[in-house]
Amino acid sequence: MLMDKTTQEKLAISLTAESTELLPFLPYLLQDIWELGTNPLIPLHF
Repeated sequence: MLMDKTTQEKLAISLTAESTELLPFLPYLLQDIWELGTNPLIPLHF
């Protein structure tokens, strides 16, 4: 991920992470996010 240190720290804090060590793994961790719930377009139509 190409982010400056401040942006990385803010992102980690927003995810309630203790450090920025997991940030490089976010794409892998979130790759199946669509499988976890409903189609995100459905609630947008209500």
